Amino acid sequence: GEVVVVTLESERRIGGGGVDPIAPGEFAEVSVFFAPVEVREYSGVLTVISNDPFNGETTVALHGNGVARPPQLVVEESHDFGMLFAQAETGEWTMSIGNVGQLPLVVESILVSGAGFGVDSEGGFSVEAGAIFDVIVSFTPEDAGEFTGEVTIASNDPQRGEVTVSLTGSARWYPILSF
Repeated sequence: GEVVVVTLESERRIGGGGVDPIAPGEFAEVSVFFAPVEVREYSGVLTVISNDPFNGETTVALHGNGVARPPQLVVEESHDFGMLFAQAETGEWTMSIGNVGQLPLVVESILVSGAGFGVDSEGGFSVEAGAIFDVIVSFTPEDAGEFTGEVTIASNDPQRGEVTVSLTGSARWYPILSF
């Protein structure tokens, strides 16, 4: 059998370090905690040993299932491209989409909004448990000024099915010197 750890919710201790006896008609509450480390079925036996002359040892069968954590998307939720020269420079950022769940993360779509911003993937891929998928986000300003945009990621993450990444950047004209 497997080892089962039992924690008493409250123990009644006496001076010698033992546990106070349970009087007739009383009971002691015991909490059993289950923390599976693998996706599989578990079983074990809880054994209660006492000085009861008729039932000195009582067993309780324990059963449980370890289930996989659902997919969980992690991504940096904002990025600033800084200052670039309009119509002369492109900034690139590697946006890493990670999965800290135990089941595959399915990225259904990646949409980008905002003037000058783009992505190299529109989604339609999976990220295995513990893995990362990199998407290149670009900023190519066509005019001088302050810019904002968003990348919206839709996935099968049950907690955050849609995640928005904020984008910012600014641009100025390249200086032209005349002599």
